Amino acid sequence: MSDVRKVCLGILSGVATVSLASALVAADAPANAAEATVHAWTSPAGETTFALSLRAADLPQAEASPRDVVLLVDTSASQAGEHRTQALAVVDELVRALPAGSRVCLYAVDVKQKQLSSGFVAADSAEMKDALGELARRFPAGATDLGGALSTALDAVEEGSSAAVVYLGDGMSMADLVQTPALKTLLENYTARRIPVHSYALGPRTDPQLLGILALQ
Repeated sequence: MSDVRKVCLGILSGVATVSLASALVAADAPANAAEATVHAWTSPAGETTFALSLRAADLPQAEASPRDVVLLVDTSASQAGEHRTQALAVVDELVRALPAGSRVCLYAVDVKQKQLSSGFVAADSAEMKDALGELARRFPAGATDLGGALSTALDAVEEGSSAAVVYLGDGMSMADLVQTPALKTLLENYTARRIPVHSYALGPRTDPQLLGILALQ
């Protein structure tokens, strides 16, 4: 499964984060494994870590529901060359992978936020194709105001809608550093409205700590 497909599944189903140990246990479990298995490991320092593997019966696959997605694409100077080529490919696959009926609001993000689509448009529409073309023609320059981009994305979502925000970039907010009090308020607003933030880290240097905070909160 590609990274983009994983992002899409996270958007559509709100996948919870699990421990690496649990994930490895689930991946290695044979088809006839017991319904509950405990795996333990003791470090040389004497600290014991365990993972509990719970095996469920086959569950019916729920159909993916349409979603409104605010797509923030970093177009700062750090996203030139191969990073830009990969970003455009990821955006294209992400938009195509969304379920029927989904809508996308596309922004280019650097010093300021540039809305490339006329609000939320159908993911498979001609309007979306035009917006993606404008993104491809945009020259990567300047720095990024990530805090401003996240605030803009939050304002773009209609109250009560089932929406998600997807950010592609390095997470470096060099145009305007994201201060802790402002970030705390922003995350509280996202949480109150139940809008998840998914990130695809891309660039010569990335800030996984900030992107991890956005995902966790």
